[in-house]
Amino acid sequence: MDALNVTSVRNLMHTLDLLSHMKAKFITFQLKGKRKTVKPKDKDRVQDYIALLFKLVLLHKNLDSAVDIGNRGTSVRSAKYELPVYNKTNKTKYSIGSIHLTALTSGLLPSDQEESLINNRFINLQGGKNNNIALDEFVEMLNRDSKVACSGHQTVESIIAHSKEYPIVIDITKHFDAITEIHQRKGFHHLPSYKEAVLK
Repeated sequence: MDALNVTSVRNLMHTLDLLSHMKAKFITFQLKGKRKTVKPKDKDRVQDYIALLFKLVLLHKNLDSAVDIGNRGTSVRSAKYELPVYNKTNKTKYSIGSIHLTALTSGLLPSDQEESLINNRFINLQGGKNNNIALDEFVEMLNRDSKVACSGHQTVESIIAHSKEYPIVIDITKHFDAITEIHQRKGFHHLPSYKEAVLK
């Protein structure tokens, strides 16, 4: 029994020695304390904001010149560089637009659609060199023009002129509803009171 105890103790000592050797040789623990980043309360954020503003202005200037000369690749790559600025300034919609454009032009679309998207980033309205305009700006201009055209008509003459168009449009809409078997909806297709509109 004593020989068994001595052998088991030797085996245990040998195992512990082997474990300590392996731990020292192969397993190294490095205990590093986490660095606490101390942000000063009185840090001047105006300088950071102005630096971001200048970066954004330079990026947009670069984009405008790329659109003017018709440089398709630069006009698309610009979204990649604008994304960090939009992210830091919490411009969520612009960030989403940049991510979307970057994803579409980085392999998400098939190659023919990707090439078509890159080629259609701007249009030439007047002809000639350096007369391109970004497609987004053109659509925005069309939206503004359509809002102006569809906004309330302020003069008596314009109200009377447009009042002659409404009955025709309403008749066409009712006829279309009848053809497509769409039942009349509440609040739709009624003639407005032109007299009240003129008196306002």
